[in-house]
Amino acid sequence: MNSQIISMKQNMKYIVIMLFSMYVFCLNAQESRSYYSLIENTLKFRKKGLDKVVYDPSFFSSSKEGELAEINNLLNLDLIRYYKLWNTYDTELKVKVFLESEKGKELYQKMKQEYDKLKSSTCSLIFDLPRSSSYDLTSKCIKLSFSVSQYSFGNIENYTEFYQLCLSLPTSIKTEKPKKIFGGSDYFYVNTIYIPIDSESKALEVENNIKNCAILVIFNKLDTVKKKTALFTESFILGRSLNVYLINTRDGNIYTKL
Repeated sequence: MNSQIISMKQNMKYIVIMLFSMYVFCLNAQESRSYYSLIENTLKFRKKGLDKVVYDPSFFSSSKEGELAEINNLLNLDLIRYYKLWNTYDTELKVKVFLESEKGKELYQKMKQEYDKLKSSTCSLIFDLPRSSSYDLTSKCIKLSFSVSQYSFGNIENYTEFYQLCLSLPTSIKTEKPKKIFGGSDYFYVNTIYIPIDSESKALEVENNIKNCAILVIFNKLDTVKKKTALFTESFILGRSLNVYLINTRDGNIYTKL
């Protein structure tokens, strides 16, 4: 009788170990198919609305949604614009005196710490696929197109412009030369990107879930460049892509990695 009880306990222990091992395996497999861990410690950018990119302010311990102009001002170490002090220091002399003051130097050191953190950070951009995106049978790619206003377009060579956030993409991703189109009294530039995908079944899944799909770009090496737009000279943010993923933002699924 005792031997049977011991045998049953050993079998139960074996079953528990097997079940736990299977659970860990399934959990790891799920994580490997999910994009969430890829962006966990990054400075997160995302598309907002039709023509805007914003960033997660918690990276800088702030609660207000971040604008690209703030990142631009930080990368340019522009103290007055970064802290929105232009109404107070509205002449060159006032700016000069403030920058040489103790308060100005203290603020500059604070800004410089955030600048150093930004320059050494890894970033991520989640850019929702336009609803018109679809699988191109000839190129075997998901083809997506989106327009950029003439006032936000810098025509920066070797970069794809995501509304003044400009990223160099892997060579496996093909792009078309931006096309100029007219809309009323203004005109726009249309960016077209081809994301390779290795099976038509995956492509069909993307098409059937297009409202939940996005491209995820992991990038670093942030910098700025000034370019002339239709009206003014604007500052654009540059970044070097490390990897690009086609993802489902609802369930975390990764369809392809480039």
